Amino acid sequence: MSGRRRPGRYVETEEYVRFLHRILGALASRVGDADIAMLHDLANLSGLVEELVSDTVHRLRAEHGYSWADVGQALDITRQAAQQRFGRQPGVDGR
Repeated sequence: MSGRRRPGRYVETEEYVRFLHRILGALASRVGDADIAMLHDLANLSGLVEELVSDTVHRLRAEHGYSWADVGQALDITRQAAQQRFGRQPGVDGR
């Protein structure tokens, strides 16, 4: 990436991600222990995550100047794939 991280501000991000992994693992374990009523809610988390990733990509590009190449590199996809996946914001391009 272009090295545009602000020192100190993102230090805890990795800790948050590890914490989220533990929480989601615990939730899946609880649902797997016969809480089938919550299976639907667990499955819906993927849609929420996709929405959050999309919003984050748009913010990184608009507010911090990251390029499609930067986004692609961070997601281990090509620049073109990143632009195709996130290039249109709902309501912005008339769709």
